[in-house]
Amino acid sequence: MSSPTLGHRPSFLSKDKPSRIQRKGILYEKKVVRYMAEQGSLHDFIIHGQWIYWDKAVCQPDIIVIPRQGPIVVVEVKLTRKRNVEKKLREVYGAALSRVFAGRPISFCQIYKNLDGGEPYALDPWEIRTLKPGEYGEIQWR
Repeated sequence: MSSPTLGHRPSFLSKDKPSRIQRKGILYEKKVVRYMAEQGSLHDFIIHGQWIYWDKAVCQPDIIVIPRQGPIVVVEVKLTRKRNVEKKLREVYGAALSRVFAGRPISFCQIYKNLDGGEPYALDPWEIRTLKPGEYGEIQWR
């Protein structure tokens, strides 16, 4: 098994025109990133849409927050809350990022606009700072 590497968008992915709903999701994701960049500490490093190559696989977490202290937080942004996000965050992104960042603890979070069952974890994206290593949280934010 090789070490994961960071890179650009894979050339084998087509550049299909996103649907109306996909465009709304992309705009919401950019809104979350802008807010986090504006409200974050000068010591937080925010990576948006980074491609990660690992063996023959490739993945792209929506947001990776690397604080000066505490766990790295990998964030999945959705228009509507999804039930299966935690598994994807842990098994795909968590596995790759734990190798990229060699032993640094990682936490996981889903930020969404619309609630579809469940209870919101918090109402401000920067509540991710309260996540403990390995913990999963959900944040509803408009």
